[in-house]
Amino acid sequence: SIVIKTVAAKNAVLGTVDDITITLLDNTKALTLQENPFVGLSNGAVSWGDYDRDGDMDVAVMGLSPLAGAITAVYENQNGTFVDTSQDFARLYDGDISWVDINKDGWIDLVVSGYNETVQTKLYLNNEGTFEATDDYGLPQLFSSKMAWGDLDNDGDIDLAIAGINDAEEYVFYIYYREDGQDNFVREMETGSVSYDGGITFYASNWPGFIHGDLKIVDVDLDGDNDVIFSGEDSNGNPVGGVRYNTYIRTVAPISSSGWPYSYAEINTYLKNSTIEVARLQNTPYDSLSVISSGVDSYDNIVLKTSNFSGSTDLFPKLKNGDIAFGDFDNDGLNDIVFTGENDAGVPITELFLQNSDGGFRASEIVLQGLRNSTANWVDYDMDGDLDLFLTGLDEGAKTLLYKAETVNKVNMPPTVISGLALEDLGNGNVRLFWNVPTDDFSTNLGYVVRLGTTPGGTELSNTESDLETGVRLISKPAPVYTNFIETQLDPGVYYWSVQAVDQGLKGGAFSEESSFMLTYEWKLLNQGGIVDKRINAYENPVIRLADIDNDDDMDLIYGSTTNGQLQVFKYDGKRLINESNLFNVGVISDVEVGDVNGDGITDVLFNSIYSGSYYLHLYISNGSDFVQTNIDNGLYKAKGRIIDLNNDGQAEVVLIGLSSNLSTGKVKFYIFEYDATSNPVFNKIDVSDQIASLSAASFDLGDIDNDQDIDLVMSGFSAAVGLKSYVYENVTEMSGSYQFVAIENDLVATIEGTNNLIDFDGDGDLDVVITGTSIAGDVFEIYENQIIDGSSTWSLLENTGLVPMRLGKVDLGDFNGDGYSDLLYSGLVGGAGKVTNLSEFNPTDNSFSDSAFDVSDIIDADVEFGDLEGDGDLDFAISGESRTESGKYLFRAYVNVRNESAIVLEEESAKSSEFRNGYKSLMDQFTKNNPPATPVANTPKVISGLPVTAEGYPIEFSWMPSSDDNTPFGGLTYSLKVGKTPGGEEIMSSNSNSNGIRKSAVKGNVEHNTSWRLRLPEGTYYWSVQAVDASYSGSEFSPSSEFVVSSALGIEDVTLSEKMFCYPNPTRGLLSVQIPGNDSKADLIVRNLVGAIVYQKSIEIANDRKVELDISNLPDAMYMLSIETTSFNKVVKIAKE
Repeated sequence: SIVIKTVAAKNAVLGTVDDITITLLDNTKALTLQENPFVGLSNGAVSWGDYDRDGDMDVAVMGLSPLAGAITAVYENQNGTFVDTSQDFARLYDGDISWVDINKDGWIDLVVSGYNETVQTKLYLNNEGTFEATDDYGLPQLFSSKMAWGDLDNDGDIDLAIAGINDAEEYVFYIYYREDGQDNFVREMETGSVSYDGGITFYASNWPGFIHGDLKIVDVDLDGDNDVIFSGEDSNGNPVGGVRYNTYIRTVAPISSSGWPYSYAEINTYLKNSTIEVARLQNTPYDSLSVISSGVDSYDNIVLKTSNFSGSTDLFPKLKNGDIAFGDFDNDGLNDIVFTGENDAGVPITELFLQNSDGGFRASEIVLQGLRNSTANWVDYDMDGDLDLFLTGLDEGAKTLLYKAETVNKVNMPPTVISGLALEDLGNGNVRLFWNVPTDDFSTNLGYVVRLGTTPGGTELSNTESDLETGVRLISKPAPVYTNFIETQLDPGVYYWSVQAVDQGLKGGAFSEESSFMLTYEWKLLNQGGIVDKRINAYENPVIRLADIDNDDDMDLIYGSTTNGQLQVFKYDGKRLINESNLFNVGVISDVEVGDVNGDGITDVLFNSIYSGSYYLHLYISNGSDFVQTNIDNGLYKAKGRIIDLNNDGQAEVVLIGLSSNLSTGKVKFYIFEYDATSNPVFNKIDVSDQIASLSAASFDLGDIDNDQDIDLVMSGFSAAVGLKSYVYENVTEMSGSYQFVAIENDLVATIEGTNNLIDFDGDGDLDVVITGTSIAGDVFEIYENQIIDGSSTWSLLENTGLVPMRLGKVDLGDFNGDGYSDLLYSGLVGGAGKVTNLSEFNPTDNSFSDSAFDVSDIIDADVEFGDLEGDGDLDFAISGESRTESGKYLFRAYVNVRNESAIVLEEESAKSSEFRNGYKSLMDQFTKNNPPATPVANTPKVISGLPVTAEGYPIEFSWMPSSDDNTPFGGLTYSLKVGKTPGGEEIMSSNSNSNGIRKSAVKGNVEHNTSWRLRLPEGTYYWSVQAVDASYSGSEFSPSSEFVVSSALGIEDVTLSEKMFCYPNPTRGLLSVQIPGNDSKADLIVRNLVGAIVYQKSIEIANDRKVELDISNLPDAMYMLSIETTSFNKVVKIAKE
């Protein structure tokens, strides 16, 4: 100590004068070699971690010992003394060893990979300090391996990057993901090439197998997702390396100054016999980490490479076959660095360099033993507040060295507890979690560990690798986050989180006080990014279709273009759409449709393709494991196809309507192709074009507009003879007979450059029509209410819909907000506004549409498609088109509807307290959970009297009682019928649903709004069942599969469908007469409002004249649904009370 005494003052008046004492403390910095029990090891690896959770670091080692052979051991740290725990581990060498908390129980487990007679990878679970062997969780068996662990898909589970040699002596590089909820890892399979904006897909040339190198999972670009950086030697002896940037958070991968993305960016690690280290230094840019690597380049020179490293590297040695380790050795808050390995003369070297406050480095005077084939680890093994150094390698034999650090009077303390936890909702499930920067005694570049879970104190969505109670790090490694925020994407739910800080000396502070938040929203962007990029290369002039083509209860994507590119198929794997492009050998297409032609219960796919200016009609028929291409016929220009049963024989036909040419001479053609399964297969072409008007441009749709149990046609277009004209064609085909379509009167607007869509927009049980395009009076976007079912030939134009006139559009319809009514998704050209794309929601109180708050207008010239991508009962959608802001840039997006999930979150939280219910009432009203409809009750099939028995079989009617739904009005429900030759089979009539009722595409049920359907069937034994489908295309469970036998004894007198049911007058002022067909003596008359509530009910005897009456004069003026039910007959009609 130095004492400074003040004797006198000049030009000052002093009061009391105290002596000043300055104490100079010993700040010695030294590394002292310690005696230790470790055997000398080479060709191995080391990992430090607190496996027994006693607060100090233990060590796991593997490798070769000259005395003991192959070694795998864990040494317990007992107050600074290491004791071999003598566990029964597989003794391996030439590999890697890692601590990792596989099962998230807070006890770190051990993984070792290497060789000893056979190639092995072993996983040992830590059962509170005792290790238990497992079946290895599906991990790959490799040697000469390098492992890196981290969350690569942002799901909170630990994933694996691993490279090495397998038992076939192949060099491999694998990514393994922890399978959700399973004790298993699944491998990322090889796929295509680079995505459209720089992300990298998993392809052998992009992920070359290697040995003699290094591998790390770390967020190099600090964007919130983990990247992979590697270097090594491939099977040809060449150096390989690079960075694989994760695109889960950042949408565009970094681009180098040369213009190359991903692995060719500024970070170059193409070195063999190499090592890599990543850390934050004093001069590291704020938004990145510094990378330093050392090894042998392609010219056999030993080189040192750096990135985001501003200081000179001339001071550092150039080494191979060694290691680099960063750590704050001298407790000044700055990362220091140790190099170990051999130089170009083969001399083993180990040197320490200390970082200066300006970011530069200086050589330490501390002398360390030089090693080659070496490893280096900084670890505070004795928990005295400074980092010690652990080395293994070769120098006149195998060595394992432990250097104890002595930094006298300068003990590193943990950072302070973090405060100020806050949340920013970025939309679509994306959130930013941020916090205040805490203080630390020495470090300024603090790292952070975020604990995120779905339960209080939980870690379900995070890997902390820290003791949650004390904050002590369980594995000796830096923190994964270097910004005071993270961004991630979350499903609706309630989340709990806290944060700890970790300094450069690897000291972890205590976790902050826990914070929680509730997240509810409507649409989640399907994130196709990741460490293996799956973003979809978007097309110009796209054609998209969502359908379940593999019967796995979710929908897949069929994606093509009318002008360029190869058709792509993407299967949904529960998280992302995965490329399966080799499924169909199809190029440019104008249309794609789906359905089950061959009755095997698996979706077949129909294409109208374009090749060298000609059109071709291809059908890919499923065979249970693959698809077989069938070339049906020439296609048509601007054609639309359907797979649908037009003649009620139970066999779906292929229907194609389009123009015969792209010239002015082109006329509308209407082709029906009948499937013949006996001939390999063969389709018999039937041309019914002469039954429809000869138009030179047309739009159309098919549906049962009159509810008479067959499929009709609505079309609109232009003819040189009559100009613009709309047509409604009633299907009058006899069951199994020749196709007959007859034009009936209509007053629909006629358009060109438009669309026709049949949909029951108001849920009243009949098909209305939505029409867009250019009419005589200009562009239109109009809805016409169906009154044919009420005996009128007119269609009533719906006024004040809020829809803006549009042409050259694409339209899809479905109930995406779960209120039971069909909404709109459309893209087209609007006069005065230009190109638009909108989601519009239907308001049943005033029959109008309004734009959804969810904005999709940034994509124009789009194809749009609803579909339940996840198979969870609500409508998601896909959209593809051109960027509004960047001409020539094409985009594809899929949005997942999470209203159901949000509604469930709110229900669960509201059940906990009335205070919550009152505070969040408006939010709870915003989200409606959509449940599937009730399962219909099936009646007994009957033979229809009055219709002949033909060579094709007997006329059979199937009927069922109307179903009900939580949101869709019962009149708005459609039904899907399946009939087969085996229990649950669909060989006769396919339902377009999986066996559990989940729909395979977002379309109405195959018998539409009818509660009965007729087919002609030959004698035999059959099975049938029926399901209800709501406005969101969510299917109920099927009714029990019922067996029935078609024979002359089935009872042909039981049903008389040739008689018609009449309901008059309609509209009525109160008194209504109903003429009921059949022979039943009693009927139940039930009147429901449009939301399905019963407002009138009466059981009545049927008089001989078959007429009954009911009085609804006391009901308010409105639209109602009247259900007439007898033992053998049921019918639902719309009635109007005025």
